[in-house]
Amino acid sequence: MAHENGYEIKKYLQKNMDNYAEDSLIFTKALSILNTYMNRVDWPYCMDEMIKTTLPILGDSIFNLWSVGEAIENLIIEHSEGDFDQYKIDVMAFYKTIKPIMEQYYGARYRPLKLASIVYAEKNQIKFIRNDGQTFDIEVAKEDVNYMIDILMEISGGKGN
Repeated sequence: MAHENGYEIKKYLQKNMDNYAEDSLIFTKALSILNTYMNRVDWPYCMDEMIKTTLPILGDSIFNLWSVGEAIENLIIEHSEGDFDQYKIDVMAFYKTIKPIMEQYYGARYRPLKLASIVYAEKNQIKFIRNDGQTFDIEVAKEDVNYMIDILMEISGGKGN
């Protein structure tokens, strides 16, 4: 995608810009639909269905808008109909909203069992969270934590206690 200067990027966003000229709420509508899909039990595996649903509204794939991403900030629009200063603001807000969602999608879809996070809760509880959202809670004592550290050090090639 050659959009080094702001003029080139317009060709990648033309249909989205046309749809925005007809309805300035397209990004709000798409985010509402995205939110609905994200609340489904099969998220993120329903992403293809969500893309098909939002395509007529956005005029372009949500993936394309994400991939064009930060180059949108350099967008230069000449002789366009509609309020495209506002378009630029709205499309950037949309991009900044979907960016972490799309990054999460790729992690969850292509590496679902990978560790996403570890959370320490009260009463010596630890929650392990996978990319697919599944969690595993355990209650630990100091000795348990030291044992886990030893095992993880061995796995990583280091030395345990």
